[in-house]
Amino acid sequence: MESQTIENKKWYEKTWLVILLCIFFFPVGLYALWKNSSISQGWKIGVTVFFATIVLIQLTKEEKSNSTNSNNSAATNAREVIEAEEPKINYPVEQTKFIAAIKNGWEIYKEQPNELKKSVVRSKRGIEIKNVLQNSLEISNWIGIIDNMETNSEGKAILKIKLEETDISIQTWNNSLSDIFDNTLIPQESNLFTVLAEMKKGDRVLFSGTFLPSDKNDFVKEESLTEEGSMTEPEFIFRFSGVKIF
Repeated sequence: MESQTIENKKWYEKTWLVILLCIFFFPVGLYALWKNSSISQGWKIGVTVFFATIVLIQLTKEEKSNSTNSNNSAATNAREVIEAEEPKINYPVEQTKFIAAIKNGWEIYKEQPNELKKSVVRSKRGIEIKNVLQNSLEISNWIGIIDNMETNSEGKAILKIKLEETDISIQTWNNSLSDIFDNTLIPQESNLFTVLAEMKKGDRVLFSGTFLPSDKNDFVKEESLTEEGSMTEPEFIFRFSGVKIF
């Protein structure tokens, strides 16, 4: 009779089964827990609170995760809007060709096996620059970034502008001795000095003026101390006639 009673027990009265269900399939286990008549009220409440706490913690984590993903998505969308709204800069054709001539010259230069052939490449680059500038030293409304702006001991302005996304500099001399015959330094009494005084490093500007003629093979004067420097990070000496914020 005792064996028959045990076998006739309802499934939720089997304590071992209730425990297994609570561990592996707690929704059904929780139901069985409260239906079981042999488990005390205290245990039922304790187990229920335990599982309720786990559920609440999980829900809180999911909510935070969704919030973080939403914020990241909003930030990404904002960046995309900013990037989409930033206007594309239309560089002067002459400037674009000038940059291309220098970059192409460097690519060919670094492949040469000896200094003689490298020197020939530099001379050819000078010819290419001359062709790009159409045999003229004057340029108008090129676009660049102010890379350096300071004064020398006489109070004259030293200006260095870099062509964007390149190592090409267009600049005045940085001392009076080098500038004695070239007059690239900008005097305080000039209108250009007054305009520059309202600008700062990092400003994108339109600039005009005149390159100085080269006494080497560059067509326009370049002040690097080494031939490799003149090919990789050229610094062209320039007499500025106008600079304005782009």
